[in-house]
Amino acid sequence: MASGVELAEVDLGIDEAPASASAAITCDRAVELVGFGSFHVWLTLILTLGNAADAVEVMSIGLVLPNLTHLSDADKGALTAAVFAGALVGAVAWGLAGDLVGRRPALVASLLLNGLSALASSAVGEHLGALCACRFFAGIGVAGANAVAFTLLPEFLPASRRGAGVVVLASGWMCGSVYSAAVGWIVIPKSGWRAFLAAAAAPALVAAAAAAARVPESPRFLCARGRGLEAAAVVRAVSRRTRSSRLHEGFRLRGTDAAGKPSEASRKFLFGENRRRLAAIWFALSFGWYGTMLWLPEAFARDKSSSSFRDSDANGRVSQRVYLENLLVALAAAPGNVASAFSVDAVGRVKTLLVGACGACASALAFAAVAAVSRDARAEMTAGDEKDDWFAFVLCACLFNALSVGGWNALDLLSAESFPTRARATALGILGAVGRVGAFAGTSAMGLVVGGSAG
Repeated sequence: MASGVELAEVDLGIDEAPASASAAITCDRAVELVGFGSFHVWLTLILTLGNAADAVEVMSIGLVLPNLTHLSDADKGALTAAVFAGALVGAVAWGLAGDLVGRRPALVASLLLNGLSALASSAVGEHLGALCACRFFAGIGVAGANAVAFTLLPEFLPASRRGAGVVVLASGWMCGSVYSAAVGWIVIPKSGWRAFLAAAAAPALVAAAAAAARVPESPRFLCARGRGLEAAAVVRAVSRRTRSSRLHEGFRLRGTDAAGKPSEASRKFLFGENRRRLAAIWFALSFGWYGTMLWLPEAFARDKSSSSFRDSDANGRVSQRVYLENLLVALAAAPGNVASAFSVDAVGRVKTLLVGACGACASALAFAAVAAVSRDARAEMTAGDEKDDWFAFVLCACLFNALSVGGWNALDLLSAESFPTRARATALGILGAVGRVGAFAGTSAMGLVVGGSAG
């Protein structure tokens, strides 16, 4: 498997510490000798919260759409696509910033932009242009936090913990989806969608504060930029907080990390055929996942095959049942996260990706088949005869999300391991930008489908 061009080349033999307290070692070797401890747990939790904040910001608009009854389907499509248009810009910009300025400042700034834009969305009212502008800037923030988080975490983790760590980080998306669905269910019916968007800003703002207070700069980045003394100080501080560390206090880093200079293999990944393959996978997964998931609440709200969707109140507000379905679909990602945490190391990144993507495709086709059968059966019903297909619809949507998340976790890890330190954030930003194009296309296409099938 062609993965881990730089990160996987680390020497895993850590039984022996450096021969002397002043021995010069590479940054990769130092990270391995430090091992895994409480610092890494906190770092993973903070970055996972940042990833969850991204999910909240992206998924929240799907819950708001059914309540914006004054907007046309085209307007709703524009509002949904605005966040991805911003993310397209932000992915490249923040990726470059992560490689030029640093992972830490890019992470904090992008999370702040995400949270502040969400607050602004809650304050501008129902004006479409203002809402789209706020969603656009939120998208810029979303793209940065996502790209930088998946760059930063693997650079602190020893190779033996990297697969599980990145899967935990990726599971933040499920946590954010659950938070969004649960808070939407509680807040929107009682306080309205604007209060919900204000609550959606909380994870990003908390993650930004935590990252500013507790997340240091990546030692691999510092080494790659020729800042070896700073890198050594970071590694030394982490080592003090890691009980199992085998690193001598007086170690020295051997100049600039050799792995920071792209090898011939890494150049092929960054500029060759494998990059195009990764980009195609990012586009395809984003097209299918975002196009389906962001329109599910609207599709559920419009579905006429089940009486459970018809109990809107006298003011035409959406049934709370829609929020229940969204919560169930979000929770369905849990088994996908657990399974992929084991499978990425047991069977490999590529096989996990293939199983997840193919399974999600089959689930989506099953969803479409249930819809078609239900529509045909409904056309033959007599007055008063009713068929409830709620369980089948929700089951297919849950399977789709559970299998998709396994594929996404494998893709995130494979992508992070496929580029050298000096280009990693930029590369992930470019892949993220390609994904945003796919998401934009997917949500726009699904908007046409949902609008065409309304009624």
